[in-house]
Amino acid sequence: MVAIKWSPGCAGPKPAVWEPPTQRPGSLVVLEEVLDADLLAAWEARLRRNLEGYSDNTRKAYRSGLARFVTVVCEACEPDWACLRRSLTDLDRTAAAVEALRARWSPSTAGQTVAAVKSFCDVAAEQGFLDGLPSWPKTRHVVASDEDVEYFTLPEVQSLVAAAGMPVDDGSICGEISKRIRLPERDAELVRVLQTGMRIGEVLAMTRNWLRGEGPDRRLRIEGKGGRRRTLQIGANEALSAAFDRLLAWRNDVAHAQGSALGHADPLVVDRAGQPLNYQKMRRVFLAWLDVADQLHAEGQILVPVPRLPGGRALHAFRHTVGVEMAAAGVPINAIQSHLGHTNVATTGIYTRIAGEAAAAAVESIPVV
Repeated sequence: MVAIKWSPGCAGPKPAVWEPPTQRPGSLVVLEEVLDADLLAAWEARLRRNLEGYSDNTRKAYRSGLARFVTVVCEACEPDWACLRRSLTDLDRTAAAVEALRARWSPSTAGQTVAAVKSFCDVAAEQGFLDGLPSWPKTRHVVASDEDVEYFTLPEVQSLVAAAGMPVDDGSICGEISKRIRLPERDAELVRVLQTGMRIGEVLAMTRNWLRGEGPDRRLRIEGKGGRRRTLQIGANEALSAAFDRLLAWRNDVAHAQGSALGHADPLVVDRAGQPLNYQKMRRVFLAWLDVADQLHAEGQILVPVPRLPGGRALHAFRHTVGVEMAAAGVPINAIQSHLGHTNVATTGIYTRIAGEAAAAAVESIPVV
């Protein structure tokens, strides 16, 4: 894990960062300016239907995905329904659009974009805007390779807990931005909550009514990706359950400071004004933790530095960390799959391979005389 991600909180030269092979468009089209209002409303109503079970974050991602696709296919023509319809009814045009998406965005983003457009086409065909469903180029589910999986070691996570919980009035902490966006009472517990292996979107969507039961029977009922629900028995881990207690107590204090009581549907991860964090804000908070960790390591207050992972992998690395640690502890692969909410067991298998390689390296290092 190489430290290549620069943060504005501390001084130092900014290294080169990865750029996509093809320049992305500066902005996405506004769907309301291209699509029929009734068709767009029907598609969004379908996404909101309980039967579909899409979360708010997924619905927003699907809307962005459709805008992304429309932007790409309409680059060579006037962005309107006629242009989009031609691309959806011509296999060559559709295949070219998919290849353009793959060239400009990550495989997961391109895949989610195609899923969004497919769901839109289902509604367009039902509403009579398309004569039939488009013929999409053959695709397969791509599982990340072992080399793509970045994760933290447990000592690195301990360093992050220490950095996240460092008081903001400590003059040795670098970066004024760190002091503006860090909330130690929230952040130390947030690092611990991330050790559940939840997706970042799930953590940010977490509300009071996700927590059920008390003591050893306490459960966290997660509204996961694609509306799929799963339950974590957090009461089985006293330290983890206590972290949720402290986060909940802090959130209650924020609500009382705003002159209200915490409702069951209110988000738990908010800023000091009680406003929910989105991914961009969460990433800024995480970079502030790294700023503090860098400074604490330079001052010798923490022994293990925290790597700055490339691109958007850093926050997701918490999830990989849990997968690898569970596999190393001998947890069955189906239990890991259920815990993390994977639909494809091949994705979970990455963690068992990584843990197996680490175990093999440990055996290899044993001196035999």
